[in-house]
Amino acid sequence: MANNNPEKKKGLLTPTEWILLSIISIVILSSPYLLSKDYDLFSLNDEGLARIGTALSITAPFIGILSSVLVYIAFKVQYRANLDIKEQFKQQNDDQLLL
Repeated sequence: MANNNPEKKKGLLTPTEWILLSIISIVILSSPYLLSKDYDLFSLNDEGLARIGTALSITAPFIGILSSVLVYIAFKVQYRANLDIKEQFKQQNDDQLLL
């Protein structure tokens, strides 16, 4: 039986999704440094620790966006798995009808 479903022929992510995920990841990983770059990494006094805490709390929306992208990817993979299972059940029913 030929598989003509275009959803199954694609990879895990489209090139646009890879670019989006990469940009969001770079922003999240670099934002604590960029938001506190006047902070000296080797002096962990109260002011430096406060800047780190502020920088990390500012990144919360970016982390939320990344997590929503990852949930989208998980749902997309689950959808494809459901299509595979549906096709397997259809094939199984066709095989049983032949018997």
